[in-house]
Amino acid sequence: MRAAATVAWAGHAWMLRWALSGMETPLAVLLVLGGFAAHAAESTDRPRGPWPGVLWGLAALVRPEAALLLLAFSVARIASAARYGGARATLAILPGAAVLSGWLVFAQLYFGTIWPQTLAAKAAGAAGLAVAIEGAQRALELFLATDAALAVTLALALVLGGARARSGARHGIAWIWLLVLPTTYVARGVPVLSRYVLPAMPVLAWLAWSAASRWWLGGAGAATRRAAWIGAAVAAVALAQNAVVYRSGVFAHVSTFSPALERSLVRWGRWFHEHTAPEAVIATPDIGAIGYFSDRRVVDLAGLVTPEMVPFLERETPEQAIARFRFAAFARPDFLVDRSGPAYALLTTSPYGGCLVPLGHARVPNLGIAQREPAVYSFYRVDWARYDSLRAHARR
Repeated sequence: MRAAATVAWAGHAWMLRWALSGMETPLAVLLVLGGFAAHAAESTDRPRGPWPGVLWGLAALVRPEAALLLLAFSVARIASAARYGGARATLAILPGAAVLSGWLVFAQLYFGTIWPQTLAAKAAGAAGLAVAIEGAQRALELFLATDAALAVTLALALVLGGARARSGARHGIAWIWLLVLPTTYVARGVPVLSRYVLPAMPVLAWLAWSAASRWWLGGAGAATRRAAWIGAAVAAVALAQNAVVYRSGVFAHVSTFSPALERSLVRWGRWFHEHTAPEAVIATPDIGAIGYFSDRRVVDLAGLVTPEMVPFLERETPEQAIARFRFAAFARPDFLVDRSGPAYALLTTSPYGGCLVPLGHARVPNLGIAQREPAVYSFYRVDWARYDSLRAHARR
């Protein structure tokens, strides 16, 4: 059973996709799983050691949402203090709390807040029942795309396996993590992506395989052999499902998006490096390739590293905020990058289109697995004297 579970996870499409991306997601998954492994290895009768809290504290440095695990672990330890002793509970909690608290103190002193800017920016402007329903649907689709076989296995084990299948020790925190993580994204209006919910997916697998093992291994001899065959069949179905997702979703996206990125933002980032002054500033909704290859300062129109944009994005869509030049309230970039359907859309949709000098445009087939529609990046030089004239005329 353990071999089947390991092989099934090794072929997980979303994990393979983000393990090769260079982003923080695989490290977050490693730390979250490490914490659960340490937690599961503890004796049911006598919890011991700080390692779950330490690993989840480290996970919270990588992905702030993992602080929920540290909180749940601390509450569980405090609840056990009366039974196993307050000193033991305190010693288990403090190391993990120290790991996270050190960062929070630094963040408050350096940034002036402990609240991650990315959480505020990604949730800006997203509110209402329709947004919540869309987010919940998206989260469910992501889980079922790769883990439908395991979700069905878990449901059947809980329903048909009786009390034995539902008696797994130390699963409370796992259920909290599995249910609360995607719910938090949905409640805050954060667009749900596969890399956001990936740290919860191996926990679903652990719950499914654990419940199934207790259900299938109720006897000995023939029951054990039957369980091995059923486990192998479930793993085979899970691998087949993930192979389809990887081929049709992950590979298809990466094989088209990477060359398109080279032809668009990477090429224009190099153009800015070669044709602009070192002190030039570029305003763009996607800062990575532009900022890296241009080696110029950027204004992040998505608000992730330019928090001054967030108040405007809370009231307007990104397209509206850019068209209305909200960034002019705190910066005057020399160049502007816009992302829309048609090329040079701002020339007609923005009241300040007259101050924009078109430099070129580039088309990309999609913006990711979750955003499959084509988009066009348009590049402009900004004439701020003309902007001031247009703004003064509009005020009359």
